[in-house]
Amino acid sequence: MVQFKDKSYIITVECNSNPGENWQQTIDELLEIQQCLNPEMVGDKVFYYAFDLIRNMLPDIDTAMKMVK
Repeated sequence: MVQFKDKSYIITVECNSNPGENWQQTIDELLEIQQCLNPEMVGDKVFYYAFDLIRNMLPDIDTAMKMVK
């Protein structure tokens, strides 16, 4: 969920476990993808598809501006 303030936004992520542990694991996995540290991912298109997924989750600028209102 995203909340928009006057000069900020807040992203809330629901998790079924300890939020600190979940956050740490998520950041670690994103870094692993970015750095391609996982040998199973080398030569695979997981890197490309992960960032493509994130990009496709983003609204266009018109939709984003409507979300703020």
